[in-house]
Amino acid sequence: GGLPQQLSVNLLTAVKVSLNITKATLEDLASQGLLSSNNITVDDKWASCTQASGSCPSDQRSPDQCCYFHVNVHSCLNKPGSFCGPWVGNDGRLATHTPAQTGFAGTTGQDVFTFDVRLFWEGSYTVIAHFKFAKMHFAIGTTREVVFSDALCPLPTVPNADGTCEACPNGSQPLSLGIPRGGRKMTDEEADAQGVNPLCIQCPAGFYSSNGTECKEAEPGYYQPQSGQDRQLACEAGTSNPLRGMTRCMACNPGQYAAGAAELCSLCAKGTYTANTSAAVCTACPGVRTTDSMGSTRISDCLCPARTYVPPGHADAWACANCSAEASCEGLGAIPKALPGFYLHEVGRDSLSIFQCRGDAKRCPGGGVGACPAGRSGVACAICADRHVEQSDGTCGPCGGGDTVLFSLAVVGCAIALVMVYVIAARQDRSTQSHATVLVSTGLAQIIGIVQMLSVMGSLRVAWPSSVTGILSHFAIAKFDIDTVKLGCLMSYDPVLNYSFRLLIVLIFLVILLMVHGVVLLCRKKGLMQEWSALVGACGACTAALFVSICMTALTPFQCQTHPNGVWTMIGYEAERCWDDDSNAQQGMIGMAVVAILFVLAFLAGMSWLVITYPRQIQKGNVQFLNATAFLFNRFKPECRGVALAILIRALLMAVIPVMPDIMTQLFGVLIIFLITITMSSSLMPFRFAINNFVEYTAGCCFIMMVVVGAAYATQDRDVGLVGDVGAVLVIMALLTTFVPIARGCFVRLLSRKAAYQFFLSHHKAAAAAMSRLLKMQLQGHPRTKGEVFLDSDNLVDLDTLLDTVSHHTGVVVALCTRDYLARPWCLAEVVVAHVNHVPAFPIRFESFEAPDKDWIAQVGDNVDMYVLTEKGLSLDATEAALTWFAALPYVKFSAQVKSVTLQKLVDKIVTNDTSGVVRSDTVGYANTMEVASKALDVAQKPYILADTDNWEAAATAHVLCALAGKHMRGEQQPVVFGCEEGDVPEVRMSCAVLLLTKGCFTSRAVAFGLFQTMDRYLLCLPVLAEASFPTITPEDNQAMDLLTAEYCAAADGHFSGDDVRFYLTNCFRQIAVDFTPSKDMATLDLQAGRIADRLRKGQQQQQAPPQGAQVVL
Repeated sequence: GGLPQQLSVNLLTAVKVSLNITKATLEDLASQGLLSSNNITVDDKWASCTQASGSCPSDQRSPDQCCYFHVNVHSCLNKPGSFCGPWVGNDGRLATHTPAQTGFAGTTGQDVFTFDVRLFWEGSYTVIAHFKFAKMHFAIGTTREVVFSDALCPLPTVPNADGTCEACPNGSQPLSLGIPRGGRKMTDEEADAQGVNPLCIQCPAGFYSSNGTECKEAEPGYYQPQSGQDRQLACEAGTSNPLRGMTRCMACNPGQYAAGAAELCSLCAKGTYTANTSAAVCTACPGVRTTDSMGSTRISDCLCPARTYVPPGHADAWACANCSAEASCEGLGAIPKALPGFYLHEVGRDSLSIFQCRGDAKRCPGGGVGACPAGRSGVACAICADRHVEQSDGTCGPCGGGDTVLFSLAVVGCAIALVMVYVIAARQDRSTQSHATVLVSTGLAQIIGIVQMLSVMGSLRVAWPSSVTGILSHFAIAKFDIDTVKLGCLMSYDPVLNYSFRLLIVLIFLVILLMVHGVVLLCRKKGLMQEWSALVGACGACTAALFVSICMTALTPFQCQTHPNGVWTMIGYEAERCWDDDSNAQQGMIGMAVVAILFVLAFLAGMSWLVITYPRQIQKGNVQFLNATAFLFNRFKPECRGVALAILIRALLMAVIPVMPDIMTQLFGVLIIFLITITMSSSLMPFRFAINNFVEYTAGCCFIMMVVVGAAYATQDRDVGLVGDVGAVLVIMALLTTFVPIARGCFVRLLSRKAAYQFFLSHHKAAAAAMSRLLKMQLQGHPRTKGEVFLDSDNLVDLDTLLDTVSHHTGVVVALCTRDYLARPWCLAEVVVAHVNHVPAFPIRFESFEAPDKDWIAQVGDNVDMYVLTEKGLSLDATEAALTWFAALPYVKFSAQVKSVTLQKLVDKIVTNDTSGVVRSDTVGYANTMEVASKALDVAQKPYILADTDNWEAAATAHVLCALAGKHMRGEQQPVVFGCEEGDVPEVRMSCAVLLLTKGCFTSRAVAFGLFQTMDRYLLCLPVLAEASFPTITPEDNQAMDLLTAEYCAAADGHFSGDDVRFYLTNCFRQIAVDFTPSKDMATLDLQAGRIADRLRKGQQQQQAPPQGAQVVL
């Protein structure tokens, strides 16, 4: 008894066993033979038991002598499904077994035995009281729950012996939390001696408990050497502790340090060191020096850091100098080295002298002072050894036999090119020169110009990617870079001599041209100044073509580049310094450059004078001037001749760009130049051929895009992806576009071997537009016409191509000679060009034409505006010769009315080249297939065209309209031309009429008589304007109309007057007139004829209102 319902683990608990015995119990046992084995009576047993309480003597502890000879307490930990019996059965687990006690039952038969029981595990227990009495074993049990102490007392308190809860002292923890590593539980005696609860475990060394709740391990960086402590101690400076629960800290090794409470000793950082143990701090290296690793243990480990180097001979033993960005200074005692693409000239006390190797960076592999590849030396490795030439890998190798051959081939090639230039200039005659030739020569000039522009782009300070540099390097020859032709194999390195030779190249070229000119004139036995235009043209073409190269070469001494060390050197002569008093090379070059610049300015001044004097020379008819300056003006339209000077100025400005010191300024300058270029190309279209304007515009756009690419590389130190490839594509595009006009010119030249037009109709448009249109229609329908027929209204695209068509694309020039035909500049130019280029001519003389006589020919300069002819290269002498030839040519005289028969005769003569005889009218009236067949009435009504048949231009217009309108009225009655002659009053069956309005048409009998018939029958009469400026009806027209009205009424028994006719015309003119101008192109005429046919078709059944007798004056 006395057990609480819950017991605490490991808590000593008093278990009381209360025993009560009576005589009745003894009697019951006796009856069963269980009282004694010695036949003791009930009274004897009762007497022996009912003695005073106490233990049996040790010699009387037998069943008969001692009442309770064995009393103790057992405990059993219950398990699921187990049973704890009186003596702990097989299923139970023994937990406790107290020592046995003996004793008497007391005088009343009752006694209490007390046992101290300690239960060690958590769970359900059966506590059993076991005692022996007589011959019997007795077991009495009860079940209790055993829990940790905090279940009885909340942590951090523990139960004490009196059953209350108390806290553990500092430096300990409740037993319920376990026993820390290295700790132990005190015995009851120790606990009693120290006056502490045995359920409180004292913290061992390495642990501490600040409030008696839990023993904690000393953290890393701390320690605790004693047990039962309430705090941890921090490691002293210079020591460390990396583990938990440590009782001491360890000293730091040399090269390490630690501040207080350090878990680990830290290595001395780079730039510091320590040679002692237990160091609290490391000592810093002197100056900017540092160590190559952490944990240095001596001062000698302090070296110059990366990007610095040990300067030679410096007073401060520990000093370090800063490295350049273009060098590799690994520091720590390593020797500075230049990066690839740079040259280390000198290691100074305060800095490195670094030169950048621009252009071919492979010539500077980098390395120590003066490191150059094989065969190279000098600043930036720019100088090849004597008789050595540059190799593709950046080295300089000994000259071979093929290297000198290259220079010889270059000399021979230049000589041949100069001879060709002279030949082209000598044959420069615009009157015979084909457009294909001009197209090819203009394309070649554009190629040369673009190549030179690309050489300028290669001279900019932009670090182009390798893909672009590889292309631009091939254009170095455009800067007269004679090293590209291996000149180093013939002469030693001398920058002044090299530069002077480059300047003299153009002068040498001009001398060669002069020599060629002298040889030509000597062979022709003429004086040196004769045929000067060929020499001027050749020299001008050579200078203009190479103008960019000349300007760039002249400005070479001023093209300087800066290096990382602040030194300026000359571009192209990297070993020579700029603006240095000791640089004799640059000073000598500048003197020669001044002379070259004066030459450039003088050439520009001369070209400016040519541009200004051009109109005056053309007005004077100076064809020799035109041929001599063809190199300047032949590419451009006459009105855009100033563009030639603008292109030369552009070349000069482009040559100045590399002189600018800043990359972005250079790119901005190029951008502005080409923005102006494409603006000029798109707005003025200055070239004679559209394809050359396209090339100029496209190339300008490519250069602008190259500026964008260059800007990307000007602000980046690395490759920016595909931008470099875009730059290479732009360079290729700029070059390829220039080949387009050359290819087209060659193609056109091949086609020009066969005439594109069998006939060329040369006419004065104001006098013979309709006749030429009618002739073209008749010629195209003739079976012997195999080719095309040229008519300016249909085939002329540009006036500049007109004479080229005559000279190179025409089989026969058919000249419609009308009044003032030869007084018209373009008509005369066509005749002169045909004569100069030996093109056959077929003159057709109309009655109004007056053949030129000798006096008129001699005064042709006064009779005709020669500006157009001179501008096309046709001289006065050539014009007079052509007129003499033209006047003597056999011709056909056309003196007939325009009818189908007469037209057929004329066309037959043209296609057979028959210039004999005169084409006259063979019949009276208009009897032909297109007109009225006879005076008899036609069976069917037809639309008639009323035209002035006495005016052959008006008659030709009527025939053209008749043919074109008939195509739109197929399946219907075809229109015919109404006509009559003196004394004829034809009667026809009209359905409607077309009144062709031309000057003087109302004085024509054909117009008047046809108009009378439409009025008499109230038919539709559609007015058609055949002249752009049809005049009003004059009094002469009214007078003629009255006379013709009276004649018609007398012959045809008519009953109307002139006023009736004018009233009828008033009604006609109220309709919207339709234009039909024969000078328009065929498509326009066909469209106009279609409109007229629609009006006729709709109006054939309409009638005009009968006259009311009103008096109307038109």
